[in-house]
Amino acid sequence: MRTPQDAVIHNATVEMNQWLPSLASPFGYALARPLVVFADGVVVDRVEMPIISGNSLVRFRSRDAPNLLGTPPRLCPGRQSNQPDGEPQRLTTHPAYYANPAWSKDASRIVYVREDPAATRNRNSNNRGFIEWVSSTGGEPHSVVSAPSDNQLTFTGDGSRITFAESGTLVSVRLDGTERREVAKVEGAAEMVPSPDGRWLAFTLREEVYVAALPPSRETVTLNERSGPGPFQRVTRDGGQDLKWTDGGAGLSWVFANVFSHLELDAVFGPDSPEEGLDQLAEAVPIHLVVPMPKPEGSVALTGARIVTMRGDEVLEDATIVVTANRISAIGPSGSVQVPDGARVIDVAGKTIIPGLIDAHAHIRGMPRDVLVDIAPEPLVNLAFGVTMARDVNASTDQFHYRELIAAGRMLGPRIFMTGPSQTSRAIKIDSYEDAFAGVKRYVARGSFSTKQYMQPQRRQIQWMLQAADELGINTTAEGGGVMRQVAMILDGYTAIEHAPTDLVNMYDDVVQLYARSGTMYTPTLVVAAPTTYQGELYWYQTTDVHANEKLAHFLTHAALDHKSRTSQRFALDEYYFLDGGAGAARISKAGGLVASGGHGQMHGLAVHWELWMLEMTGMTPHEALRAATINVATGMGMSADFGSLEVGKVADLVVLDENPLEDIRNSTSILYVMKGGELYDGDTLDMIWPREEPLRPFKYVDFGPPPQSKWIR
Repeated sequence: MRTPQDAVIHNATVEMNQWLPSLASPFGYALARPLVVFADGVVVDRVEMPIISGNSLVRFRSRDAPNLLGTPPRLCPGRQSNQPDGEPQRLTTHPAYYANPAWSKDASRIVYVREDPAATRNRNSNNRGFIEWVSSTGGEPHSVVSAPSDNQLTFTGDGSRITFAESGTLVSVRLDGTERREVAKVEGAAEMVPSPDGRWLAFTLREEVYVAALPPSRETVTLNERSGPGPFQRVTRDGGQDLKWTDGGAGLSWVFANVFSHLELDAVFGPDSPEEGLDQLAEAVPIHLVVPMPKPEGSVALTGARIVTMRGDEVLEDATIVVTANRISAIGPSGSVQVPDGARVIDVAGKTIIPGLIDAHAHIRGMPRDVLVDIAPEPLVNLAFGVTMARDVNASTDQFHYRELIAAGRMLGPRIFMTGPSQTSRAIKIDSYEDAFAGVKRYVARGSFSTKQYMQPQRRQIQWMLQAADELGINTTAEGGGVMRQVAMILDGYTAIEHAPTDLVNMYDDVVQLYARSGTMYTPTLVVAAPTTYQGELYWYQTTDVHANEKLAHFLTHAALDHKSRTSQRFALDEYYFLDGGAGAARISKAGGLVASGGHGQMHGLAVHWELWMLEMTGMTPHEALRAATINVATGMGMSADFGSLEVGKVADLVVLDENPLEDIRNSTSILYVMKGGELYDGDTLDMIWPREEPLRPFKYVDFGPPPQSKWIR
């Protein structure tokens, strides 16, 4: 049973918050709760933190906490707001990426991680920087040791050593980086934070919080998710991260999604502490921030076009579409549509209008994590290729921040709906239905619109996840695997399956009918379907000059294009797997099934068109292929009430093409204009045309000029 989903088109709720730990000094620490910082702005509890120009570590005074410490975001240089009493003091002078500052117990020193500001920081990068410390009164920084940048740093109680985590090991070094000790090991732990007195260790594993005794020993203490050498307790079932000890180690704070929690240690190990449900005893502070979603004022009419509505097989010739605010207010033959007084009229006679493309299996990756940007090539190039909405079925948690920035109108790109990280057995350990429910609930709390069950090994685990998703009101998709695994998941009730069968079988009529009659959305991702490599993608590097695509070159770097388009593997043309029946996609479509087009992030923007073209090459008509990137996806996502076709009342997402894709599907890239939510953009540059004329602001990847032609293309 597919659950209709709220497309969230009026207000955006910020569900992913970032908390800056260790900001308050030990002296005069008077905050009831530490600072809370939203990903798309700065909102703090009882203290307002300025945004200060430059890439430096700063300290400033506040009425509530005498010494606060911050690493200003580089997103908003030159701004400062709501500055507390006293001028900020600059502690470093070298421009860099500074992260995770922490005070020594006596507040005489501050430790932090410094990283090259030009380093790539995205979901695939495991960045390293240098741990440094500096006197809290200023002076030259002291280098300590190289370490992973994603770290929470602490001083030992006497201030003589610094601790940090590295690959599941808590490491301690002297202030000059010598006498390295491995204090504790927790395989798979993401965060490891000792208490100020060194008696306890808080750590996160699979996004859950644990606390264990840390006995004094020269030997490395080994723990796991079930036990340790002393008192041990799992604290959360609903997720936790950004651990912070408070009150000298008497309490522990954490945050997950939009809930900040604090728990006294007595509740964990006191005589009356329960075995489970400790997070229910915590002081939980939900953080509610709702941002109105922007929409244009007035009306615009696109007149004289051929309109492929995706309402059945309907194609309107010499038609007009009127958009008021962010929705379609009228559509039909030009002679029958009344254009409102004062509306802007844009003549698109001879052009073809289709609904905005929906990438059913997107991976819009590459944007920096932690320190967010508000303009990036990956979302831009997708939108420029007509992708107005994306279904990202394996996104890191940082991508949720970008989804919210885009939804709030603070960043340009396709609207994105995410599953979050794939729910592997490593991400969610499932021994019972309660485990499955808790795991899925964590994802829902972040804003996941669907689960993505990824190769859980037992069928009961697969079914428990499906049951949990149904109870929590979201839909389900799954990594496909072999054909019999897909059959089992369809019979269990999964609403979507990702990828063609990995065992490369022919799909006979029984499987075709099962897909078609169940209504399960099938996204074959032919662009990556092959026995040993992403073969479908390689076909286009071999048969077209991708490197010479001027739109790609406008938004991406030559290096990004060179990496794939000039150095990829080649096959004999009759060896390409997708040409042999396309893993049943065309047969499922003709049987009435939901086949969807997904580009898998292989070449941002262009890959979803490759998928359309391959679907047509395997037996679909151009209209069927276009349905696979529009109404089929919206239906499969439970969002067809708002997206996927051009009808009165639906959100105004559309693409204006110079050429007719019904005559040649490869005309899908002949994009003149792209409209997302009623805002109209130039298809080559993303300069805004309506509701105002405004060029896209420059950013570092723009204007590399036309690329050279590749000599090996005939």
